[in-house]
Amino acid sequence: MFDEWADAHFRPVRLIGTQARHLTREAQLHLFAQKQNERQRTVDKAVDAIRNRFGKASIHRGEE
Repeated sequence: MFDEWADAHFRPVRLIGTQARHLTREAQLHLFAQKQNERQRTVDKAVDAIRNRFGKASIHRGEE
């Protein structure tokens, strides 16, 4: 069915790209990024330890 439709109706389309630049003058920096990264590494280590001891299915991330 697809081949029949494509033979009768398909027309090639050239890809068109868009770009957005210079939206702001300054980048927003995270005030507590380093502390969050440290907390995330601590959580990841704890998750790894639990999975190593009790198996991969024993713990998983919740939905936000």
